[in-house]
Amino acid sequence: MQSAQMRSNEAATLTALHGLEILDTAPEPEFDALVHAAATVCGVPMSLISLVDLERQWFKANIGLSGTSQTAREISFCAHAVLSDSVLVVEDTTKDSRFAGNPFVLGEPRIRFYAGAPLRLSSGERIGTLCVMDSAPRFLFEAERSALERLAVAVVRALEGRQAIQALHRGRSSTPEAFAVQSSVDRALRNVDHAMKHLFTADVGDRAKQNAMHFCLTSTVALLGITHKLLDPDEPLTPLQREAAWKQLSEDSKVAGRSAYRAALALADPHADPALAAPTDARRVDWK
Repeated sequence: MQSAQMRSNEAATLTALHGLEILDTAPEPEFDALVHAAATVCGVPMSLISLVDLERQWFKANIGLSGTSQTAREISFCAHAVLSDSVLVVEDTTKDSRFAGNPFVLGEPRIRFYAGAPLRLSSGERIGTLCVMDSAPRFLFEAERSALERLAVAVVRALEGRQAIQALHRGRSSTPEAFAVQSSVDRALRNVDHAMKHLFTADVGDRAKQNAMHFCLTSTVALLGITHKLLDPDEPLTPLQREAAWKQLSEDSKVAGRSAYRAALALADPHADPALAAPTDARRVDWK
């Protein structure tokens, strides 16, 4: 087993990570939804949002590693993944010298496959990964890689949006606005989570499922992006910009939530039109 090197900008990265005030916090629905989506998309039993601290990796969201909230950094797969902007794929851990002697390979949960997409903040630091794992060797298909990368972007936007909400709590009297945004995001992402869990049990063709998956992921990333824009204390919006952003948030939350849910329901019906699952312009589709 080989422990990963430190990141070239380790000090700055740790400062950015700690500035998010996310370490050792309770589970939150937006992050749980994203790991469920990653596991569903890749067809694996394990998925994590792993944040790489100085001596440990800590899991903000966790599927498949019950009872484990963190591990030592020296045995972390994700500590290797944060050294690059690319997705790290290990098709068979027993054949990779970096991981063959890892206790999570030799013992439970006997990880054989790993893929981790780095979480790169808008300021450039790679603070952790969104990763998926399996107990059997396997490939990562291109569609799965692309979905994992987009979900990693959504995780970063959720982290930065959360940080912006905290700044509003501390520094301004607009706390009700922050609560309203968070509530809207939570509702939408719960529906996306439900849709993603249901998606791959639908009795339809793979192409229809891929179209619906693309729609769900695109909607989620758009939703979290507009949330961060609306709440970012470092780039305050003008009144007109804020009004437009609120309107956009309302539209995106409806698309990400209601539309994703109805897309999954439509896929469960073999007579439904799969094209409805992935409209080219979601904001022009009437889902009433």
